[in-house]
Amino acid sequence: MGNFKIGDIVARKSYGCDILFKIVGIENNGKEDIITLKGIACRLEADAPECDLVLQSKQNAQEHTRRVLRV
Repeated sequence: MGNFKIGDIVARKSYGCDILFKIVGIENNGKEDIITLKGIACRLEADAPECDLVLQSKQNAQEHTRRVLRV
């Protein structure tokens, strides 16, 4: 397992970091870690290789969620 842990907030580089996710699972397929993600501001589940993820600060996650939800 690499630099990420369950509960971390991340964004996907390949999608321009447009949606923030919480890590809910980590598996290794023999070559790389595959991370299971759950959207934090929208009902969405995805998976991504570890190399596609960028860790987000708590403050960035809160600001992003406020913008998306317009709170």
